[in-house]
Amino acid sequence: MICPTCGSEIADNSKYCNSCGNPIAALDNTQSVATQGSDYQSAAQDFQVPTTNSETNLPNKKTKKSNIPGLFAGIAYILGAFLPYAGASIFGINTTISLIDGADSVFFIAAGILAIICAIRSSKTWLIVVGGIALLLAGAEGYNVFHDAEYAALYSREIGYYCTLIGSIGIIASGLFWKNPN
Repeated sequence: MICPTCGSEIADNSKYCNSCGNPIAALDNTQSVATQGSDYQSAAQDFQVPTTNSETNLPNKKTKKSNIPGLFAGIAYILGAFLPYAGASIFGINTTISLIDGADSVFFIAAGILAIICAIRSSKTWLIVVGGIALLLAGAEGYNVFHDAEYAALYSREIGYYCTLIGSIGIIASGLFWKNPN
């Protein structure tokens, strides 16, 4: 038997503890708070918190690593909205436009941010979906600027166009081909 006050081992028929001198009686509601507190302290000393999954017999949870190629593709896609998208040279005057100049930039930036979030979370399916939307946006804007406008023949493709195109294809490719190294 163990003393409820100090935790020392005592004989089963003892009425008093040989270590602390407290009477040994059945636990009831009249026991003092101090005695109960020492019970909790001795129980806390016996309790050990497991520190690894092998001690708890739980399966190890695989951690997902971020999709780094998808992350870079999303950044390139957003960068394309800020860089010169199209250029024109009329009567010796050179000018460029970027997507940030128009209302379409919100959609390009939102698609790029979604791609970055999906890449960080390693969500392959959503990367493919967002990459498809990004490619549709890039294709529609490219068609609008370079084929459908009244003076489309005067425009030339600039670095922003290629960034959005390559970024959207990179987002889709990273969703299709990137494998988590775990």
